[in-house]
Amino acid sequence: MKIECVKITYKSTSFSTEKCTLGIVDESIRALTDSNDPAVYLFANDQLEELRQFDHLIVDRKQKNVHKGLAEYFLKQTTDKIQLLATTYSTAKKMFSGLRPLFKRIETYKGKSIFFMGVDQEVFQAVLRDAAMTPVEEFRPAHREDRTCIVEAKHEQAFGEREYGLLTYLERRYRETPDRTNAVKEHYVGNSRAVRITRMMTLAAADADVPVLIIGDTGTGKEVVARQIHEQSQRKNELFQPVNCGSIPRELLELELFGCEADALQKGYPLKQGLWEKTGHGTLFLDEIGDMSLDHQVRILRALGEGTIRRVGGTKDITVHARVLAATNRNLFSMVQAKTFREDLYYRLRGFFIRTPTLRNHPEDIPAIAQHLWQKITEKPQACLSPEILAGLGRYSWPGNVRELKMVLTNLYALFQSKDPTPSNLQEIFHLEGQVNVATDCTQEVSLDEMQIQRAHCLRHLNRTYEVFHACRHKLHAQMDGEEEPRTSTASLRDSLNFLHHEVEQLCAQPLYFHKNSVFSAVYDFKGKIVYLRSLLQRDQQDAIAYIASDMTGAIDNILALVFQEIEAVMAEG
Repeated sequence: MKIECVKITYKSTSFSTEKCTLGIVDESIRALTDSNDPAVYLFANDQLEELRQFDHLIVDRKQKNVHKGLAEYFLKQTTDKIQLLATTYSTAKKMFSGLRPLFKRIETYKGKSIFFMGVDQEVFQAVLRDAAMTPVEEFRPAHREDRTCIVEAKHEQAFGEREYGLLTYLERRYRETPDRTNAVKEHYVGNSRAVRITRMMTLAAADADVPVLIIGDTGTGKEVVARQIHEQSQRKNELFQPVNCGSIPRELLELELFGCEADALQKGYPLKQGLWEKTGHGTLFLDEIGDMSLDHQVRILRALGEGTIRRVGGTKDITVHARVLAATNRNLFSMVQAKTFREDLYYRLRGFFIRTPTLRNHPEDIPAIAQHLWQKITEKPQACLSPEILAGLGRYSWPGNVRELKMVLTNLYALFQSKDPTPSNLQEIFHLEGQVNVATDCTQEVSLDEMQIQRAHCLRHLNRTYEVFHACRHKLHAQMDGEEEPRTSTASLRDSLNFLHHEVEQLCAQPLYFHKNSVFSAVYDFKGKIVYLRSLLQRDQQDAIAYIASDMTGAIDNILALVFQEIEAVMAEG
């Protein structure tokens, strides 16, 4: 007899779930009693009867009362046996909310901290399906009325504090190719989760061979990511061709990209091959794509859609094979809403989406990045900055991100290279650049300015949520309408769902910024629909499309309506 279960553990702020099977049941239970690591093993309630017969190893706590917490059953009496309890949680989210206080009190418990818990079959299957995407983030509801949350929000990691699911999946996926992982790490430095997820997404984008849109503030390494996508892809031996769409005059951009036929502009003008054509089977990197005019956007869209270009003055189409990567520091989705960027081009470029984190949102990486830059600037592989210098760098907010950090260190070396730089030298550089090194004190009372900052964070987060779900609706409608080729649509939807799950996880990592708990709950619940849709897609594509029509589109429309209401509410408060 074999019994399927899910092992649940808890560390720091996250749950980890792992699929398990009890083979020879009594021997498996005996083996578990030898373990000292706290864990809850989850079963379907209808499996508990088979476990209760091993009463020499198990203490049966019967049925949980809905008004009592799990700790009141499991931690009240000390025993060396495994305790078993049946529950009636209606959703996986409520179950995890009930488990959290139990795990937080386990450290003081003197008995055996291995527990068996039963749930309804539907909840068990939901957790079992999601067990591969581990760990599961801790549920933390937002309370609009609690103004202390404004101070707490300062301590929220702004880029993927709890992105364990996708990060774990990708790190396992690329564990067998450490050379590729290390190659990207050499160029995109840091150990925070924000940086690690960007590196893993870079590798995944390299393998996908679809258009990639990279969005991030100035100086966050968008071109570094683009170059690494190329270097780690099958096109690495071909040309990487960067084009700065913002620096080339508007009247010359078309000429540079698409080329020109002989005598097209004036008699005697030679034939000019455009950069897109020159790139061949390599990678064309369109930097600052948000600065491109609407006329040029039409030409780019046509080239992406048809795989052909036409030179200025030409009459025949030329097939192009280059992969296109695009980057911008502008909010393209807002530009789409304002009709200054084509919606169809936005979604065409957004085949794969990467957001590069701002340096202020992963300050723990400043020492590693600074040491890396310092060694390159000094051309001395062993060069090290003093702890005092690193501490001084860590107190600055870096609005210009890594690019600004590099500029400060370059100036520091240029002016004080004859000796080891000191904190006073660093302060002089800050003053020369007109910068102020200010450390913020999070223990102060919440001011009016801080409340305005909180509203700004809410507005930005809600706009980001609206963008993600608007893109999701566009993708799912395209799937239902059969706009994609049948042979590629399933794989395309599967990849889209994986990264949609990542984006929704990223949004849920900041519950305080949803303004209302109802909005957070709607977005959080949508993750479960994504997981279920992925499981349907593995079995039958038609069932998946039917589920999209019956459940997904309505849920998306509801979320978009809620988010729009909250955007209006936040703007009214300001």
